[in-house]
Amino acid sequence: MKASASHVVGLVDDDARVRRALASLLGSAGLHVEAHSSAEDFLASLRVEPGASRKRGASCLVLDLHLPGMSGLDLLHRLNTDGWLSPVIIVSGQLGAENVRRCLLAGAVACLPKPCSADELIRNVNECLRYHGQS
Repeated sequence: MKASASHVVGLVDDDARVRRALASLLGSAGLHVEAHSSAEDFLASLRVEPGASRKRGASCLVLDLHLPGMSGLDLLHRLNTDGWLSPVIIVSGQLGAENVRRCLLAGAVACLPKPCSADELIRNVNECLRYHGQS
């Protein structure tokens, strides 16, 4: 089962070219993407739904590890503290074994190197949406 366009994939990457390319790629797979240039911008986009105690946002988050200001790992820790339930996929050009370990321990469901293959990213996003009851 493929994720539908009604699912929002959050994308946080400070590089405008990478952000546009990933948003275009995910959009071509039928996903609605909300792109953000920083962790702070993403946090500002979250909303509290009536009757809910948690902030809601994207059905899945694709997150760069190295961001200006709040890092991707710091954002992941913050989301966990706030009760974030949607899966997070880290995509970074500087993963390394220690960063992968830290991200997985912090709750990321996948860590992909930059550049990653288009098929691998789309497959991971769709699997996250299916596994987490989003499709």
